[in-house]
Amino acid sequence: MFKVEGWNIDSKVIAKDKNNSNKEKKSKNNKKVHQEKREQRKNNYDEHRVSKPVKKERDAVRVEKKEKAFEKTFSSPVAPVSTATPVPTVTPVPTGKLTPLQQKLFNKLKGSRFRWINEQLYTSTSSKALDLITQQPELFDEYHKGFREQVTTWPINPLDVMIKNLTSRAMSRNYNAPGGLPAIDRTCIVADMGCGEAELSLQVNKFFNKNEKKLRGKKVIVNSFDLAKHNDRITVADIKNVPMKDGSCCVVVFSLSLMGVNFLDFIKEAFRILKPNGELWIAEIKSRFKDQSLKEFVSIAEKLGFRHKLTKTLEEEGDLKEMFVRFEFFKPDERTVMEMEKRLAKRTKFIDTEKDEDEDLELKREKHNESEWLLKPCIYKRR
Repeated sequence: MFKVEGWNIDSKVIAKDKNNSNKEKKSKNNKKVHQEKREQRKNNYDEHRVSKPVKKERDAVRVEKKEKAFEKTFSSPVAPVSTATPVPTVTPVPTGKLTPLQQKLFNKLKGSRFRWINEQLYTSTSSKALDLITQQPELFDEYHKGFREQVTTWPINPLDVMIKNLTSRAMSRNYNAPGGLPAIDRTCIVADMGCGEAELSLQVNKFFNKNEKKLRGKKVIVNSFDLAKHNDRITVADIKNVPMKDGSCCVVVFSLSLMGVNFLDFIKEAFRILKPNGELWIAEIKSRFKDQSLKEFVSIAEKLGFRHKLTKTLEEEGDLKEMFVRFEFFKPDERTVMEMEKRLAKRTKFIDTEKDEDEDLELKREKHNESEWLLKPCIYKRR
């Protein structure tokens, strides 16, 4: 018989191999070590992990630092202006290609600048606005760059409707005939008040030059007035006092230009320069009107001497959102005024018409400017 060390043939228990026993011990030790390491890594992660709110706050601080660095890189100081509101820094177009983040921040700065200029024009008098643009003519160009971007988001541009109205009436009717344009010696003289970049003058002149034969001697002269001379078609003026003689104009146009807190002075100036039976055309944002029925605005225009022709939205022109509204008034001649006064005298013969202080327009304007009770300023929301 042979003999194996560590194994007894009479024993019922099988002896374990010492080598296997050592392997099992090592395996257990390794598992324990790995488990300890995993727990250590988990503890370290929990210690350094940041909660979502803290992470958002930290990221916001980083973005703010980047924005400040970007403003410092692409901004330059602006000359001081005599106004209580601080002037945002000028944002010249940077040279070179921008990263997406830089482009986003640059657009944000431009938008902020546009909103500031827009607010100044709507919340100050026209004379102060003229002083502001005279001191810093670059503001005019910056404003109209931003304005062009806004127009692209609109369902329709009211200025296009004004241009269409001028050209179609010139083609379809004789001057001074019913439905035709008012004119002086076969020339329709137009005043575009607050003309911007004088697009109305450009497009109307192109149309008349192209259709000279069809128009058979009809002419048009467009006088464009605004706060800065963006091009040679523009005359710089405060539109409450433009360089035109009394009764020398046939059509006065206000396309989204009843800005400032004294815009009723603009309508008075339109009455002064219009000839008898001359027309006043106004297009405005409907949400600006305090009285959404629009009756109060019509009433005020009539108190200033005009007679109402029409009020309509631009829905048929493509303004499905009814953002804009258009008015047409005319300046009555002396005969019309006398007839209307006679009719009014008959109606009020037996009625006490004692003048109420609240109905006196000038007294009302002295107490509160018209931007508080007639047309609200068009202020873009701050982002």
